Amino acid sequence: MVRIITGLVLGLVSVAAAGSGECPAEKATARGFDPIGAFHEVVAQVWHQAYPDKDFTTLMAAAPRFETALAAVMQMQPAIGNRARKERFEKARAELAAMVQAYAAAAAADDRDSVYALVPPLHEAFEQTASALVPGKWTQIDGMAVTTRIVLESHLPEKNWKALTACGETLAMQAGALDEKCIPEALMPYKAELLKEFERIRGIVAEYRECCERKDAEALAGQARLLQETLDRIAQTYL
Repeated sequence: MVRIITGLVLGLVSVAAAGSGECPAEKATARGFDPIGAFHEVVAQVWHQAYPDKDFTTLMAAAPRFETALAAVMQMQPAIGNRARKERFEKARAELAAMVQAYAAAAAADDRDSVYALVPPLHEAFEQTASALVPGKWTQIDGMAVTTRIVLESHLPEKNWKALTACGETLAMQAGALDEKCIPEALMPYKAELLKEFERIRGIVAEYRECCERKDAEALAGQARLLQETLDRIAQTYL
């Protein structure tokens, strides 16, 4: 029975990974970057409604809302360990600031043509800013993150021990696949650090499985959260 459930868990992991098609802003907001979510509320109304409808009343009125939302974005100090991604974020944010400034100036001058023309580059600059806040993909790490999320959000609240045990088997298989061969070429300079992280992950998964054997929900929740935090830290630091 556990093997059958394990297969179902792996299926759910695949479906969840395939279905994670949120826009960059939604992904960044889900990671706790609230200023991105606030800016997204403004730009979504402009991009999806006012711009295609050529609703200039709304387009003009969006200028001060963009400026207010931008102020919070400019105050963000995200902890991005990957230097290239951090530079990409800072460059995109500077471009977004320039676009908002130009948009506000055009709106103040009642220059409807310029306001309309600035919507696409402003939207693109925002997408790039949000995108840079989301770590890149790493199949093995992403897969473990999905399994851990299923544990915390679905099976643990219901104390479904068969499913929790199956997830433990899945995590053990996923952790067992973490070795030098799975490290992306771009991350090979960090091989020594990552191999230590892999050992740490395997230790957490072993503790998780022991909690399943004891049916200790509180301890299991602690290990699952620790695993989630570890995977998130690896993604933020290296990807």
